[in-house]
Parts: sequence; C-alpha cells; structure tokens
Amino acid sequence: MIRNWLSTFVPEPGAHRRLGLATGIYNIGTGMFFTVSVLYFTEGLGLSVTEVGLWLAVAGLIGLCPVFRWGTSPTAADPGRSRH
Repeated sequence: MIRNWLSTFVPEPGAHRRLGLATGIYNIGTGMFFTVSVLYFTEGLGLSVTEVGLWLAVAGLIGLCPVFRWGTSPTAADPGRSRH
C-alpha cells in the first residue's frame, strides 16, 4: 500500500527522476544553509532574531532589483524582437 502511494510521487526512471533527485538535494542543502546561517548570526555574532530577519529581507529585496532591469533590457534594445 505504501509502495503504491509512493509511486505516485516518484517519476519513472530517467531524466525526470534525476532532476527530481537533484532538486531535492539542492533544497535540503539550501534549507540547511539558511538554518546554520541564522544560528551563526544569532549565536556567533550576537544579533537578535529580528535584526537577522530584517537584514535578510533587505538583502533579498536588493537582490531582486537587477532582475527587473535585466528583464526589460532586451525589449528596450530591440522592441521588435520581444516575444508576446
């Protein structure tokens, strides 16, 4: 019964299964990185949880700024090549 239920979530052998495995490993590593970095900032550097959350949010917003500019650059350079 568990095997049948689990088989609905696991792709068939091949590229999809490898991509799913790679994505799972990446997500586990990212979660571990964020957890350890918050522990380092709070315990190692002595920052409060509020400060860590605030600065991580600010860093995320700053990281989004170039995305909006880069997204409009191809259209601004040659409007005829836009894909709509």
